[in-house]
Amino acid sequence: VAVSGLWTLAAYGAAGVLFLLLARRLYLRRQMERATDTVAVPILKPVFKYCMTFGTALVFAELMYTLPGWSEAGWKATLLIGALLLIGALLGYFAAEMLLCKTVRVFRGRWKGFFVSACVIALLLGVCELDPLGYEKTQPRAEQVREVLLNGDTYRDADNIRAILDFQQSLIGNKAKHEQNSDKHPSGGYTDSGEEWFYRSTVTMTYQLENGRSISRYYWLTGDQSDWNTADSDLRRFQELLNRQEVLEERCETRYPMEEENIRYAQLNVSGYDAKLESASSKSIPLRAEELKDLWENGILPDLAEGKIARRQLVNAGFDWAYTDTELNFMLVDPVEFERRGGTPENMQWFDVRIPSDAEHTLDWIERHTGERPQLPREDEELAFGFGLGEVFVPEATIN
Repeated sequence: VAVSGLWTLAAYGAAGVLFLLLARRLYLRRQMERATDTVAVPILKPVFKYCMTFGTALVFAELMYTLPGWSEAGWKATLLIGALLLIGALLGYFAAEMLLCKTVRVFRGRWKGFFVSACVIALLLGVCELDPLGYEKTQPRAEQVREVLLNGDTYRDADNIRAILDFQQSLIGNKAKHEQNSDKHPSGGYTDSGEEWFYRSTVTMTYQLENGRSISRYYWLTGDQSDWNTADSDLRRFQELLNRQEVLEERCETRYPMEEENIRYAQLNVSGYDAKLESASSKSIPLRAEELKDLWENGILPDLAEGKIARRQLVNAGFDWAYTDTELNFMLVDPVEFERRGGTPENMQWFDVRIPSDAEHTLDWIERHTGERPQLPREDEELAFGFGLGEVFVPEATIN
């Protein structure tokens, strides 16, 4: 079990103890006032009021923006968040006034402080959106980066790191375009209406630097058929980065050796629909441990070396490959710990490997050993199963 953030928690705890001791000292000096006043020390009344104002603004905006599932981008998101912050600030400011004045009649002649708070909120939002300090555009130098985490995949190769930096620079340059497209298609994900399709998602990158620091950035990414047909578009760049050989191998990395004593479960699952698409069917072909090892060594790994296993597919457009109706499922374990403690995520690893249509070594092995050749799902089945739509299932380093 990994526990993180202990130093941050300790810092907050120390600050809380310090404030508690200061509050006790102040209260002991003002015994009479603490029985009646919300804030016993006059000099701290403005501090209480504006902490209440901005604290309520942040909490209200967070709840009202997150719970309904808003997904706006750019200035539209800025204006929406700004409106929510102002409403929250209004509630917090006058709630604090009521507590301090011990009356609900506080709306006459007491607006000056709220207008100052509103100006502060507007200034902060403007700085965040316009980025005059260049925070959003900050990039480390390639030689400073130890590794990059891009949407869950880790890149350490120097060429890949430079490619991600170039990709980030392109996203920065096309920020307005992606935000405008995102607002036009707020539903998100991959939508396909038959004639036209649109892709909308987010890109998150975290640079781990050699000095131990990290830099994280988050961007919108959108695209349609015209972007897909442009070789250097952000959509095509992202697709290519997701399928670099380094990360394909990482997705297929086994925590335990592919030996018979480590294998506890293995089978090929073939899915499909009946002729009328009325009911789903599934066929399971069990594999013995020695068969899985042979398939892995003589099918999966050779195809992986050719970059044909564990790819991620953003859109169902223009590919010279697709996923077949067959998936390889297997589980590797630490045999000693597995027998001693039972199955836990710490001593087992589960893999779901979708078999692509161009993985010839794997396809040939399956046909030779089972007598069946994995097939492409029919076009009308494709949507029902979601084959090729969105990011595909790839091997994970955790148990489901």
